[in-house]
Amino acid sequence: KVRLEWEVKPLGTAFDGTGLGQGTLTDTGTPGSSGSAVSLDETVSGLSSATVYKWRLRIVSGNAFYMRSPWFSLPYNNRTESDLRTP
Repeated sequence: KVRLEWEVKPLGTAFDGTGLGQGTLTDTGTPGSSGSAVSLDETVSGLSSATVYKWRLRIVSGNAFYMRSPWFSLPYNNRTESDLRTP
């Protein structure tokens, strides 16, 4: 079972591990010869309007050997560049 965990901050605010959001726990199914996989899709709410944000996410599981993935974000995007803008 895995879930998404994300951090969304206004541009110019450092990622600090606070205010993390978590998605629903999803079963990846019984592993086959290639392992198992599942699509994860979550909606982030509670963002201020007319604000520029940056984000990062990772996958979290209850497995003692694979508790968290590294953080992922948009490739080739500098931490000082906006990732999204709310209306």
